[in-house]
Amino acid sequence: MLRLWLICGLMMPVLLLWTMGAAAILVMRDSGSRFEHLLKSDSQAILAMIGLILLGTASSILVYLFFARHLSAAQPPLPGEENEFVGNAAANDEKGSEVATQHDQSAQNLVRSNHVNRAILEAVPSPVFVLGEDGGVIQVNPAAESLSENLGIAGQLPLKIQRLLDECRKDQSNYLPQDPRDAMVFRINDEEVFFLPRIFHFESKVDLLSGWAVLLHNVSRIRWLDDMKTNHIATVSHEIKTPLTCIRMALLLLLEERTSTLDPIQRTLVTSASGDCERLLTTVNSVLALSIAESGATHLNRVPMSLHSSVEGIGSQFESTAAKRGIELRIEGNDGSLPKVLADPVRLAEVLGNLVSNAINHSPQDGKIILRLSKPDGVHIRLSVVDQGAGVPELSQPRIFERFYRAPGQKTQRLGLGLFISRDIMTAHEGRIGLLERNENLTEFFIDVPIA
Repeated sequence: MLRLWLICGLMMPVLLLWTMGAAAILVMRDSGSRFEHLLKSDSQAILAMIGLILLGTASSILVYLFFARHLSAAQPPLPGEENEFVGNAAANDEKGSEVATQHDQSAQNLVRSNHVNRAILEAVPSPVFVLGEDGGVIQVNPAAESLSENLGIAGQLPLKIQRLLDECRKDQSNYLPQDPRDAMVFRINDEEVFFLPRIFHFESKVDLLSGWAVLLHNVSRIRWLDDMKTNHIATVSHEIKTPLTCIRMALLLLLEERTSTLDPIQRTLVTSASGDCERLLTTVNSVLALSIAESGATHLNRVPMSLHSSVEGIGSQFESTAAKRGIELRIEGNDGSLPKVLADPVRLAEVLGNLVSNAINHSPQDGKIILRLSKPDGVHIRLSVVDQGAGVPELSQPRIFERFYRAPGQKTQRLGLGLFISRDIMTAHEGRIGLLERNENLTEFFIDVPIA
């Protein structure tokens, strides 16, 4: 088809020249004598015209032959013939097929991922809310839908959880509590249900998507079992404490010999029984304090107070105990420039007494204990209790604030409740308690008390 158009395009000038020449000859023939005169006078012009026609014809033929040769060289190959065009076409077809296949696979993977994600969300028994960076709910699972409907807030987060989410978004931090006592209670169908909220930020590097996820773990049964255990321990401890107090008073009266005189053997036995009674009473009081702490019923009467005065009182209380072992108690940072703290004097004294008592028990003979006051930041006053003891083993450091935990190799007969109770008291104060890394053969426990 292309060759036909080329032939027509090249022959059109030739035909046009021939037509013009023939028309000129006819006009001159019709002119009669005038034509004969023109033939006689202008024979050279006529020859030039005929030569021009022949030259145009020859030029057209040469141009046609030139383009025809190149067209024959560039014409598409015949079916089954192998050459460069066939190879390139095949390669292009193959690449196009691969691109189409990859596109189909990507679409299938995307659909499959959506189905898998939806199936996972539906399989999770706990309510799950997926939110965007702006805090708007994007997707929920059936458990979350049911919870929202029961609370009368379909498609929304409960107000308690929304406040936590707002704080996380503000600080760009996750909220991942582990203690069931941090659970939030919701009343659903006239029943109390405890949910432990877990809020975390997620980000997809592939799709450049990010947002927040909220998982509400139902810990109602765990809370019920924990409360039942705590109540049982508290009841048993209280029932033991009453007769134990009476036994203690009877032993003290015998030691005072108000009824009769004791011989040396009797005094030794009564003294030993009195000491065991005191230790047992201390244990019962610790268990009762543990029950109160675990129930979350730690009552505080927080007032502005001087932490330095409380430290001085504890130092005086344990001065004689430390002196018996040749241990020096020293208070540092008592220049009076530190502001007052907001704390319960009785409960805070309990924490201080526990830390100082532990320091005395683990300090070497003729050692030194430093009670150092400082201001680590703008909202807390820190009290550090520094001793020269052997320190806490590295493997035990993450567990020293657990209940009933005692580091291996300890010679004391304590239950391992002091630090656990102290941690709960400091948590109730909205403060902190911790252990710093051992430095220069010194072990340092600290508490941070909020400034009033």
